Amino acid sequence: MKKLVLLGFLFYFSLGVSGQNLSASHAWVSDNGTLAVDVFVDTEKDEVVLTLTGPDQSWFAYGFGGSNMAGTYAIIMEKLNGETVVTERHLGNHNEGTALEGRFSLISETVNDNSRTIVLSLPMTGSEPYFNFPSSPQAVSIISATGFGGSLGFHTDYLQGPQGGINDLEFSQVVPVTWSSFKLTREGYYAEIHWETASEINNEGFYIQRSPDGQTWIDLGFVKSRGPQGSVYQFSDLQTIPGVNYYRLKQVDLDGTITFSVIKSIEIQGTGTPDAVVIYPNPASDFLSLNNSTSKGPKRIQIYDMSYRLILDDYWPEGQVDFHMEIGNWQSGHYLVSVKHKDWTYINYFIKL
Repeated sequence: MKKLVLLGFLFYFSLGVSGQNLSASHAWVSDNGTLAVDVFVDTEKDEVVLTLTGPDQSWFAYGFGGSNMAGTYAIIMEKLNGETVVTERHLGNHNEGTALEGRFSLISETVNDNSRTIVLSLPMTGSEPYFNFPSSPQAVSIISATGFGGSLGFHTDYLQGPQGGINDLEFSQVVPVTWSSFKLTREGYYAEIHWETASEINNEGFYIQRSPDGQTWIDLGFVKSRGPQGSVYQFSDLQTIPGVNYYRLKQVDLDGTITFSVIKSIEIQGTGTPDAVVIYPNPASDFLSLNNSTSKGPKRIQIYDMSYRLILDDYWPEGQVDFHMEIGNWQSGHYLVSVKHKDWTYINYFIKL
């Protein structure tokens, strides 16, 4: 007679920020060792990843959707002739029930200190008697069991040595990135962007964005994720504009889902002579002029659009106080103006109507 240990739990699945991911997990210690389950549900891909842990040399099982065996969908892990055999079953009343056609894919199996961990993927939904994993936050009852011996066995009349009971478990939301901090520091005419994460799930990386008004944003660069454990990041903006600079981080998942950080701002003093260049009119529609009456020598003018594409690259001759441009056929939006003199660099924005 094999000893069967049965335990019922109440699962909570929590919706992630992106609206696509749910997760739940639990672990408990039986007379036969520790059993644990981690569930990750991707509602967009209609996929579930199960990580199941139990004793290496004995069978163990998890059932979903019921608080007792009869009529519950279960995944059984047996150890037969030294090999792990995984089956899906519709459990009966204290018996093995009916074997189901396996829908799962085995991702990995590892053994460590007499503990066996199996990772499976399977469809999120299916017709009865398969279990439909939730697509929104809700409570789901599960049962878990293990026995002494590699093959599954049941007592004909009752469960020998039942333990535990129903437990209410709280699960945190699945979020792609758990932020620890986000701050700005000023280094002369430059801005340093610092951020730290506590954890990252399926994160591709971060776009660093800047805005002159908190409304229109440009990408300054991209920093790749350093892994799920979280990390410390830094980025230097060497082309700040005089005045208030707004910054935010655009976080991108591996599946393309986007989330944004909070917006931070910092004030930067003008580079070189603060009033070296005057841009007028601003906003402008057909003509734009630059004025500089305080500095001698030639200057280089470069104008970029919000995608940092170079629109104009020209020289401002020595002795010429004003530099005029026709911009009537330019697209409406914000443009960055860079004027470089041998003694200073001036950077600012103008708006094309």
